[in-house]
Amino acid sequence: MYDYANEKAALREFLAGNKKAAEIKGFFAPYGIYQQKNDQFMMRIRINGGRISQGTLRKLIEIGKCSKAAYLHFTTRQDVQLHNVNPNRIEAVMDLCQELGLPFRGGGGDTFRNLLTAPLCGVRKDSVFDVFPYAEELKKYIFTLEPAFHLPRKIKIGMYDAPEDERLARIQDLGFLAVKKDGMKGFRVWGGGGIGRNSAEGIPLIDFIPVAKAGKAAKAMIDLFSERGNRTNRAQARIRYLVRELGAEEFRKLWLEYFEKADTPDLKPEFGKSRERILPRSFSAHLNPGLDTWKRINTRPSIKEEESLVHVRIPHGNFRVKDLEAFAWIMDKYSLAEMRLTTARDFYFVDFPTDALPALYDDQLKLLPKLDTTLKSF
Repeated sequence: MYDYANEKAALREFLAGNKKAAEIKGFFAPYGIYQQKNDQFMMRIRINGGRISQGTLRKLIEIGKCSKAAYLHFTTRQDVQLHNVNPNRIEAVMDLCQELGLPFRGGGGDTFRNLLTAPLCGVRKDSVFDVFPYAEELKKYIFTLEPAFHLPRKIKIGMYDAPEDERLARIQDLGFLAVKKDGMKGFRVWGGGGIGRNSAEGIPLIDFIPVAKAGKAAKAMIDLFSERGNRTNRAQARIRYLVRELGAEEFRKLWLEYFEKADTPDLKPEFGKSRERILPRSFSAHLNPGLDTWKRINTRPSIKEEESLVHVRIPHGNFRVKDLEAFAWIMDKYSLAEMRLTTARDFYFVDFPTDALPALYDDQLKLLPKLDTTLKSF
């Protein structure tokens, strides 16, 4: 739990006219709160692994209303952003997020950023296993590591479940790919990847670690980066520059040294019981034009019988609180467990009843007339 006392004090000084926005940036950047060009503020909410349950969605609706944000945004790192927030609303939103269990810590600045997982993790045919339970435990563990929030620059971590996503694991500061060895679940690990300025592909760090040791791998990278990263030149401070400076083999040896001495608890995720799902026997729907095209572009079979994966595309990732309420209504109607955010700034329903797809298309046309979720404007 964080009381945000220093941040609130700085905010009050800003609101009183005693400090400029630039003077309070150091307080708020690590929490993903930034002033926009129009003098309003953006506030970034972490959504670990990009999974939004019905309960979390209701919380986001409450937060969106509290913030009075002009619009919300799904990010390429599976976060949710509030845009055009009046600075007078910031403290109330921070308190509400704290109360609802959605802290801002690590939303920006030189910190451990939101942990990515693949949106179709565990529900596609080539999935090795669902990595999300391990991602959830890894986030909880890293939140206990104070150095993870005082780094030379940000660190980005991703966990992936299928061979097709190896390329994504390779472009993380620390990337995990699900593998099995002699029937044991584990991860192949890469480090030092990243996109943007001077993009680089990560180097192989270790071919296999048991899933329980993911925390050990993360602590090794965080400690290495905290102690050996460049704190004098921000332009050369990402992990990939340290790899370039030392060379791939020397960096790998150094990481292995940190890995061996890292004293960490094993990750022991809790696996929830299968939920009981009650659905109507049938769903009524109009035969709207474009249904077949929408199904062809936006749906695909799940590994579970009688269920489909539905891609809900949000142009530019922008939406309103009213749209969140529509998503919540849909989730309730069809007894859906969660939304899964993508790095393309939209989301999937991964447990949608296949025979109800025409009804969903009908609902989207009715409930979201200003939000093109059907791909017509793309």
